[in-house]
Amino acid sequence: MRSAWICSRNDVIGNAGVLVAAVLVWLTSSPVPDIVIGLLVASVFGRSAVQVIRDASRAVAVSG
Repeated sequence: MRSAWICSRNDVIGNAGVLVAAVLVWLTSSPVPDIVIGLLVASVFGRSAVQVIRDASRAVAVSG
């Protein structure tokens, strides 16, 4: 259940990031906002992946 929540949250963050980046690129005519927001979104996704793996490892350790 927690994994589903994290994945859904990441979808919202990713979609919002794409929209914000698009507006900032349009306003500035620069690719920098796209790169910065892409790195931020990637870091959020990476942290979430680590969280899911830790939670799964704990669940396996408890049940095994």
